[in-house]
Amino acid sequence: MAHGEFIWCDLSAYEPDKAMSFYASVFGWSWQRETGEGMHIALCGGTPNAALYQMPEKFMQMGMPSFWMSYIAVNDVAAAVATARKMGGKVELGPEEFPGGGRYALIRDPLGAGFTVLEGETGAPVSGAPGARAGHGLFVSDAQAIIPFYEALFGWSFDTGAGGVRPVRLGGKTLFHCHEIPDPAVRGKEQYWAVLFVQSRPLSEIARNGGHIETKLDLPEGRAVLARDPHGAAFILLKGGDISRDHQPTDIPWLGWLGLVLIGVSVFTQHLWPWTIFLGVWVYQGIQNQQTFLLQPVRRDSHAVLYWILMLAFAAMAIVSAAYPFGV
Repeated sequence: MAHGEFIWCDLSAYEPDKAMSFYASVFGWSWQRETGEGMHIALCGGTPNAALYQMPEKFMQMGMPSFWMSYIAVNDVAAAVATARKMGGKVELGPEEFPGGGRYALIRDPLGAGFTVLEGETGAPVSGAPGARAGHGLFVSDAQAIIPFYEALFGWSFDTGAGGVRPVRLGGKTLFHCHEIPDPAVRGKEQYWAVLFVQSRPLSEIARNGGHIETKLDLPEGRAVLARDPHGAAFILLKGGDISRDHQPTDIPWLGWLGLVLIGVSVFTQHLWPWTIFLGVWVYQGIQNQQTFLLQPVRRDSHAVLYWILMLAFAAMAIVSAAYPFGV
């Protein structure tokens, strides 16, 4: 792999056995233990796809949730560490020997987003196969604050993009997208790297196995959801796609157009039955995603009482709309 390319990802988990069970159910992975290394390799279709470790004691004492880590190839890990420090980054760990060969260091950029640099032959390319690692993404509040850092460290070029989304290239190849999201209510309170995987099983498997879906996303790579496993590790599930292409989603939102037509029907005919459809879909989606919305998102796991009151209210409104189909 060339300097600056993504080569791997791993999960630091509080309870590895439970984490392996979760991802086996959600992604269809099987697991292979590396003897003596304390490491488990996730196999997707028999191919190494990611790794899992027991979270280091240092991070557990800091109260960190489980987390996914993106790995980036470098020619010289010591030189990368020196450049990162010079450009305002922070070295959390290393350089140290990497299990299986090579050397690595864990670095945070000037805004605090963490990643690992790896010198050596270890790694695996991204794939579009169901359940496989599909790519990586950077989510920050201020792109200008980190662009010089990554340009100096990896030689990346950040293109201008619409809506705060910047394609990031190396040698003319798009590696990933940088998402500038100033509002922490939308981005989350942290600045972070995210690992993207291709969905292989129904989304309901996430909640059924103790995780939850935080939000739906419309990324340059395609439609996706941001989800967390039972111990808080965030990951992104893509419907599918090829991250080497620069594109915005091109699917025509037929349901959105249909909804607009139904609103017009309701307004001009004074019929209430379209609102039965809207509210029924809203209730269904709220149950599926474990989140509803009234002026702001309301999650079932964090505000259960308000969530269920709203769900019952929306269901009642749907019933009332159905009872008075032609208005009052």
